[in-house]
Formats: sequence, structure tokens, C-alpha cells
Amino acid sequence: MTKRGVFLGLCFLFLWTFFVCYPNPLDLGRSFYRIFNPPVDGIAAVSAFEDLPAYPVEIERFVLDSVAYSHDWEVYGRPWYFPSVEEALVAGRGDCKSRLIILASIFEYLDISYRVVFSPSHIWVDYEGKMPTAIENHEVAMVEEGRFLQIPKMNLERSKASFRVAFLDPIPLDKKLLFYQGILFSLFIIYRERGAVQ
Repeated sequence: MTKRGVFLGLCFLFLWTFFVCYPNPLDLGRSFYRIFNPPVDGIAAVSAFEDLPAYPVEIERFVLDSVAYSHDWEVYGRPWYFPSVEEALVAGRGDCKSRLIILASIFEYLDISYRVVFSPSHIWVDYEGKMPTAIENHEVAMVEEGRFLQIPKMNLERSKASFRVAFLDPIPLDKKLLFYQGILFSLFIIYRERGAVQ
């Protein structure tokens, strides 16, 4: 193997993997933008539900019950995606980002004060009266309202398990096959370069 061959093979594999995950690369850019600028839409969110509860804790429970938890691979066909309110409502399911955007939109419409907080593996809405949980508390918070707070205290085992469950386990079969094809093509590039040098 040559260094050039390994470099070319790895570059190909990186690009192949990226385009398998994001056939439209703008989706990834849009998602990063939405992390710091959540596209809240109170009118769309409130009009999608009838008889919303009155208190923030009850509203959050209502949203969690109304939006079934599902990973981005399963809902949007991408490993990580931050939807708009409309996309989340149409899907009717999603992960913490989908639930956050709907809850934040309802709070915005009802003029309930809230903060967007995230850790390395989770994003949530914090508000007065919210009870902390194992994954939603100040110790694991990294960024709040776009400001860096701290290096979060992380449980590495929980983080690894969360990564596997969210990103690896739900990969659709067709995407897995494309990943394997990319590995084969990159190996072909590496060994072809070796043959060209000899």
C-alpha cells in the first residue's frame, strides 16, 4: 500500500459516506443553522392541536405524548436532521429536535418564557418549573441560548449507547449496502494505486 493510495481511498470513502448520508448536502447546513436559530412557528404548532393544556409542564407532556419518539434515519432518511415545525408536524414523530421545535413554537405563541439548551447528545426546552432529569439538567448542559456554558459531565457508556441506538442501529438496509459498496470501492482504489506504483 502507498500513502497516496490510502489517502485517496480514505478521501473517497469520506465523500461516499457523506453523500450516502446527505444526498442533498444543504440539509446538513440547514440543520446546523437551525440548532442556533430554531425556526419556531407558533401559529402552525398551535393550530395543529386542539385543547392544549394551560401549564408548561402539561404542555410539554402533551407534546411528548403527541410526537412519538423516532430517530432521524427512520423519519427523514438521514443520520441527523433538524426539521422545521411543518416537517415535524407532518411526520408526527421524531427525536428531541422535533419535539423541541414544536414545544418551543407553542411556548412562543403562548408567550411562555423558555430557553433552548443542549448537551453533546440531546437538545431540550428548559422553562420555569421544569424538573431536571438524567439527560436534561444543568450538569450535562453545554450550550444554552447560543452561549457556551461549560464542559458537560458526561457518562461515556451512556453516550456510546446513545450514539449506537440513534445513529447505527436504525440505518436502513439500502444505506448499509451503499456504505459497504463504498468500503469496497475505497479498497479497490488503495490496491489499484499500489499496482500502479509497482
